Amino acid sequence: MTLFVFSIIFLFMNNSDAQTVCRPIYESISLQLVNPATSSLKKPVQVHYELVNDTLNIHFRVSSPVLHKKDIYEAGDYPFEFDVAEVFITTEDTSAKKFSYYEFELTPLGQVYDLRLDVVDGKRKGVDIEPILTAARFSDKDWSASFSIPLSRIGWDGDPTKLRANFYTIIGKNPRTYWSAFLPQQDKANFHKPEYFRPLFECPLIQ
Repeated sequence: MTLFVFSIIFLFMNNSDAQTVCRPIYESISLQLVNPATSSLKKPVQVHYELVNDTLNIHFRVSSPVLHKKDIYEAGDYPFEFDVAEVFITTEDTSAKKFSYYEFELTPLGQVYDLRLDVVDGKRKGVDIEPILTAARFSDKDWSASFSIPLSRIGWDGDPTKLRANFYTIIGKNPRTYWSAFLPQQDKANFHKPEYFRPLFECPLIQ
C-alpha cells in the first residue's frame, strides 16, 4: 500500500516582500528501536504527519506478525500495556523549570488514553483530558493509528515552529519492543523524556 501525504504550506509576508514558507521537517519517519537492544522486526513503524489549519494529523502504519491486544479492558488496564501508538507533544520550552506536554495513545482496536503532563522542577503530574479524534484499524499482519489533534487544545499560538513532539510505538508481548522517532536506545524503556522532543516544522525565509 502506498501512502501519499499532502502537506499544507504556510506563507507569511514581511515588509521586504519576502515570504516565510513553513513546511514539515520530516516527510516520513521510520521509528527506531529503543528497547531491547535487538529485534527481529526491521523498521516496522512509519509515521507521516501534516498540519491542516489548526489541526495536526499524524498517521502510524505498523507491521507486526502478531497483535498484542485486549478486546475489553478491565479496571486498571491501559493502552500502553498492549500494542499502542503514542504521540507526545508540546508548544512550550521543555528546558524551562515549569512546562506542560501532552500524551495521546491509541491501540489497533481504537482504545485511547489522553493525558496532560505538568512538569515543575523535573517532577511531573498527569491530568486526564478530553479525548481527541482518532481512528484505528488492523489486519493479520499490520495495523494503523491516526490522530487528529486540535492544536488550540494544547495552547498553540499559530507558529508551526513551536510544535515539538516525539512519536512512539510499543509492539509485541514476548518480547515486548519499544520504538521511538528520536529517543536513543535505553536499558529500560521510558518515553517521558521531553528533552528529546524535536520541532516538526521549519519556516525558512524565501526572497
